[in-house]
Amino acid sequence: MLDTGASGIVVKRAIAEKAGISKITATKIGGVGDKGWKDAYVGIADSIKVGDLEFVNCPIEVMEGRSVADEDGLISVNVFDDFLIDINFPDEKLKLSELPKRPGQEEQKLALKNEEYDEDSDNEESSHEANASSADSASHRPSGPQDRYIAPEMQGYTRVFLFGHHLLVSTKIGDIPPKLFLLDTGALTNFISPAAAREVTKVGAEPDILVRGLNGAVNKVYTANKAILQFGHLKQENQEMVAFDTTKLSDNAGAEISGFLGFAMLRFLDIKIDYRDALVDFSYDPKRWHY
Repeated sequence: MLDTGASGIVVKRAIAEKAGISKITATKIGGVGDKGWKDAYVGIADSIKVGDLEFVNCPIEVMEGRSVADEDGLISVNVFDDFLIDINFPDEKLKLSELPKRPGQEEQKLALKNEEYDEDSDNEESSHEANASSADSASHRPSGPQDRYIAPEMQGYTRVFLFGHHLLVSTKIGDIPPKLFLLDTGALTNFISPAAAREVTKVGAEPDILVRGLNGAVNKVYTANKAILQFGHLKQENQEMVAFDTTKLSDNAGAEISGFLGFAMLRFLDIKIDYRDALVDFSYDPKRWHY
C-alpha cells in the first residue's frame, strides 16, 4: 500500500523472512486502533526497486504479526521526500521528479529516506544507472530548518503543515474556523473526530461500523450527519461521515488532528507533494468521471 499517512517502509514478517532481512533491533509500531502498539523490528534490505530506481542498504520495519493492516506491507510516500511526488490516482501512476532548485542550491544526492533510522546517514544511495555517477558526486541537502521556497510554477499549490511525517491540510467544515486533517491514502474513507463534528452537526454512536488500523480495531465509532469539507481549491459534501476519537494520534503528532482525508475521495485526484517545502497540489478533472 502506498500510504501518505505512514512513515518509512513496513512489511509483514513472512515477506521479510523470504527476502532474507534479519533483525537488527526491536521496536514498536503505532497507528489507528485501540489494541496498543505492535511489536516489530528493524532490518536492512540489500536492495529496494521502485520502477526504474533502485535503492540499496535501506532500513525497513518488520511487523511481528502476520499482516500490516491487512496488507503485505506499506511504503510511505515520505521515503521519496527528495523528489516531487506525483500520485496520479485516475491514471494509476506514481511519478518522481526533481524538486525545483532553490536559488543558489547545489546539486543534491537523491536517496530513499527513512527519517527514523537514517538521519545524516550515507547508507541509502540512489543507484539508478542513468544518474549514478552524478548522484555520487552531488552534495546532501543542507541540514537544519530552512525557509519555505515556492517556485513560480508552484504558486498555486496548497500550503500544508508537516508534523514529523504527517501532512496536515487546513480543512473547513461548514462555517467554523479551519481544522487540520491528515492527508492519508491509507485510510479507507474520510474520517472526522467527534469533537470537530459536534461543532457543525449531530453525532451518534455506531457500534456496527468497524474501523481498523495498524493497532487493531477502534473501540468506539460514531457517525456524523452531513458535513461539507473544503481544502485546497476543492469542496466535497459528505453524508454520514464516520467519526472516532483522534486524541492519541494528535498527542503523538504534536498537533490536533481533527480528521482524515481518505482514499475514497483522494482516488479521484492527481496529487503532487513537495515535502521539502510542505506544499501539496490537488487536481481534479470532473470530465473524467462523466460516463
